Amino acid sequence: MTRRLLAALLLLAASRLPAEAALLNVRDYPSPAAAIEAAKDGDRIYFPSPGPYLAPPGGWKISKSLEIFGDGVGNGTRTSGSALVARAGAGNNVFFLDASSQTLYNISFRDLFLVSPDTASGDAIHAVINDATHKIAGLRFDAVTCRGPFANGIHVDGGAQQAILLVRIADCEANSCAGNGLDIRNCTTTYVLGGFYHGCRHFGIYAENSFGIRLIGTALEENQTAGTSSDYDAQLRLKLTHAFTVIGCHFEDFSQAGRAAKTAISVENCRGGQISTSGFGNNGQGVSGSRGIFIQGGSQNIEVGVNTWSMVDTTVSIRPSDASGCVVLPQNKFKTDARAAGSIAIPSAAADRHVIYGDGQPGGKPGGP
Repeated sequence: MTRRLLAALLLLAASRLPAEAALLNVRDYPSPAAAIEAAKDGDRIYFPSPGPYLAPPGGWKISKSLEIFGDGVGNGTRTSGSALVARAGAGNNVFFLDASSQTLYNISFRDLFLVSPDTASGDAIHAVINDATHKIAGLRFDAVTCRGPFANGIHVDGGAQQAILLVRIADCEANSCAGNGLDIRNCTTTYVLGGFYHGCRHFGIYAENSFGIRLIGTALEENQTAGTSSDYDAQLRLKLTHAFTVIGCHFEDFSQAGRAAKTAISVENCRGGQISTSGFGNNGQGVSGSRGIFIQGGSQNIEVGVNTWSMVDTTVSIRPSDASGCVVLPQNKFKTDARAAGSIAIPSAAADRHVIYGDGQPGGKPGGP
């Protein structure tokens, strides 16, 4: 092969390579919406600090494969960091993902401070699939903070076709949401790594029909301020979410006197799952009726590994009528008092369907099977 021919082939190959991703600074455009509109698949949209940037009605629409990033939270005020503010009113998100015309791949949000107005608004980030044709594959959130009375912080729903997959939520926060901190439904292969979900009126994290969800090192504190049911209104609710994993997580102040909702984790109709090496605690004195893990609703083969408990009345409870095949290992009771015995509650009617190691309530299986 001659040098001239080789050079021609290299030139041809280079001409077929995709163009390099462009970096679009929203301040170089009339508005952030104009920058997003000008971007192409693979480009990066930069919101430099300080903010705030006011989202348009409905939120900024994302219908391309983009990386959207800023400079972080700053000192936590709207005039510091990359603060993006939603408009007031239902349905006014900060961002909404639109896959109505094409499948979206590899969308990333990082180092952003998403703020709700003082009155209720839509979601901070709204990614909901409403058709049976398209999907979102590869959705990543890193160091995104959502603060204020959003309907939900991050809301991801793949619809009846479970059309959102490969979701990664790392080191994110949701504080004081009017609804849920994370609302994850109909997704496949979701990872929640670290992060803090605090002070939301309903669930810190709600997961439904999301196969194989993994929560690792995540903290939930003082959610369910508007919860009405201690069976279902937990800090973390796992519903129809098979093959789940909850490892190394932290649940704090999930039970307060005078509130109806006093449960950290509700496991409902899940087939296969593990909860272990997590910490559960209420500050100060114990609260009668406080409960760590409640397994119910047809759940099967749930393994509760060793966890550590402080001031919790019932550490693990299994509803006798409709759960089976569960394994509960000994639990580490760090602190107890007269209102927080730290007991395992397995009624005698259910004892033969589970394997319980350690001290259970009367009718359980103290000391093993």
